[in-house]
Amino acid sequence: MYLCFHILGTTTTTTTTTTTTTMVPLNLLVDPGAESSGLAGWTQTGSSAVLQDTGGLEYSGYNPHTGSACFAGGFGSGGSPSSLLQNVNLLNGIQNFSTAQLDAGTLHAKISFYYQTYYSWLYPYDDAEVIITFRSNTNAVLGTQGTGYQTCTSNNPGWCYYSNLYSLPVGTRSIDYKMIFTRNSGSKIGAYMDDNSLTLV
Repeated sequence: MYLCFHILGTTTTTTTTTTTTTMVPLNLLVDPGAESSGLAGWTQTGSSAVLQDTGGLEYSGYNPHTGSACFAGGFGSGGSPSSLLQNVNLLNGIQNFSTAQLDAGTLHAKISFYYQTYYSWLYPYDDAEVIITFRSNTNAVLGTQGTGYQTCTSNNPGWCYYSNLYSLPVGTRSIDYKMIFTRNSGSKIGAYMDDNSLTLV
């Protein structure tokens, strides 16, 4: 906005600047990119252990998307699938949502992650998948949503991106975020995930 005043032949210009602040939702996950020692914040829930891969642990050339590590499906010695689970408390979590906010019926859970899957012309791709479960204050299941099996066929090695929105059921107080790595051939579970994100928008 520009205002001009003429005073005794002198022109004075006043400039007003408007600043807009955009709120960016916080990622609610702990250690979303496998950077922490021991995969802090995650619970192993599969037949085999998910691994922290700093590059080429399972297959040469399959490296983290960002940072120094990513999640790898593992060597599969105990079978398939391997999986990691993290329960995210919404009411007393890092964003400290109120009951009124959670039950307004307007919020959505947004998930996103990067994934890659090992390629060999001899074998079919292994799969990466995320399932989220909405839970009440008594831990009752209010709903479940999943990405389905994801295979990254456009980049080998290289990363693909997944993102989706899911309506937050009224009464939700926590969300289970579960990564699943499924073997379809071979001995290792050649699926990888990195830079997971769970936000409420």
